[in-house]
Order: sequence, then C-alpha cells, then structure tokens
Amino acid sequence: MKKPFSTKRLLAIALGGAFAGAIGIIGIYLHGLASTQEPLFGREHQHRFCGRCGYQEWSTVTGALGFQSFRHDPFIAQKKDFAGIDQSTCQHLFFTVGVNETMFTIPDFRMNRFTYGCLTNDPFFEKPILVQACRTLEQENNQQDAINLFYHLVSSAKFRSRLSTNLVEALKGTNSQALVHAIYQSFADSGQKLHPAKGK
Repeated sequence: MKKPFSTKRLLAIALGGAFAGAIGIIGIYLHGLASTQEPLFGREHQHRFCGRCGYQEWSTVTGALGFQSFRHDPFIAQKKDFAGIDQSTCQHLFFTVGVNETMFTIPDFRMNRFTYGCLTNDPFFEKPILVQACRTLEQENNQQDAINLFYHLVSSAKFRSRLSTNLVEALKGTNSQALVHAIYQSFADSGQKLHPAKGK
C-alpha cells in the first residue's frame, strides 16, 4: 500500500518546481538580453555644465537587468550667484562635458569601461564669460543653433588639440562679445552652417 505524500514532501516538490521555473525564466531573460546586446549592469556618470548659469552636476544613470534609476548631485560646492545669475532659479541648459561609463555585458561577461572629457574640477568652467556668451548666443539664434554653437566652443576648447587664434585670445579675456564673435568664426571655419537668425 502506497504511503500518502506528506505535507513536507509536497512543499519540497513545489519549491523545487518553482526554483527550476525561476531559473528557466532568468535563463530566457538573460538570453534575450544577450541577443539584444543589452548590458547586464551599467553605470554612467555625466559631468554636466549649465551654459545659462554655470551650475555643474553629476548626472548618474544606473541600469540592471533592463531597469534604470537616475540621480543628480552637485559637482562641487555651488555658488548661488554666478556671473550675477541666481543658479537656484535657473532653467538649466545642460551640456555634457565629461562621461565615465562602466558596463558588465553578456554573453561574454566582460567589464567594459569608457571615459572621455572633463571629469575634474576644471577652472575653465568657472569663467563667467562662458555664461555671458551662451546667453548672447541664445538671444541671437534659435535654440538648436545656440546649443550647437556653444557646444562647438566647449568641444573645441576641451576635447580638441587645436583652437583658433581668435578663440584662444577671447578665452583669455573678459569680453563676452569678442568670444561670441570668435565662436561664430570658428563654427563657420569648421564647415558648419546656421539657420536664419531670429527676426529675419
């Protein structure tokens, strides 16, 4: 005569089945991630600079198994008044000036790291002339052109080996209009074009 299954045996069988099912689901999920080249884990730190007020921050994106979380922290002890502008009330216009990225990928299970740009407290981004120039560019151009022009300045000054003579000289001084003029000239010399100016 067969003995009836005890409650403990039934519970053990149920837990075993559930565990096996979970392992199978995880395996299928990881296989799907691998087929789409998604990282198993990743973290990206961006050093961001606001062209309108000079505020700097770390923007951090952390991802795991397809889920993401976001965090923003001041890059350094921020001044509330920079170049005569209250940073706490600014509607920020951020430019990414440095990136530090780490990813753990499948199916090779490798840790990949990538870094570029400015990740330290660089005195270049504490110059009030940058904010003054960015605001002038916004007044004289549509939004996208103003962004392209200012980023051209940042990328030329921090990520490229050579600057035009006009840009070098303008960045040494405090005349924002001279800097704006040098940005326009350098932008044109690089072969890029602007849309028609506001009001034209």
